[in-house]
Amino acid sequence: MLGIAAKNAPSAIFIQIEMKSLDQIKERFDAIWSSFSFLHINQSDAAEILLKFKTVLNGKGLIYICIRTQEKTEWHKTKICELDAVKENYLETYIQEWNKEVFITLIKESGLTPERVEKCRLAKKDLPQEETRLIVVES
Repeated sequence: MLGIAAKNAPSAIFIQIEMKSLDQIKERFDAIWSSFSFLHINQSDAAEILLKFKTVLNGKGLIYICIRTQEKTEWHKTKICELDAVKENYLETYIQEWNKEVFITLIKESGLTPERVEKCRLAKKDLPQEETRLIVVES
């Protein structure tokens, strides 16, 4: 993904880093892309990660976060498709699902402002459609 991004924006700087290690870098960025990776952050670590996001942003930087929502916030085991499109294998992993209002409150408590909340539907062969919230926030 970083290679594609660099090809499309050759003058930009891109870094892939473990979210929990953001406090170890000195660079500041205009944006953070945390698509489906935030699914794997437990609720107990989420506030700390959001604060780290805020510290590495330039002024009014943007953060793109994608989460799965349901009525209650819970950490549970599920199956996900491998990233290799050729394989039809599913891996078991744990993910954090959020009550939308709980997550928006967490964002606000981290000093961030929700800019836009969108709902989308994902369809994968052999998997039910899963409701997902796309949340764009600014520092």
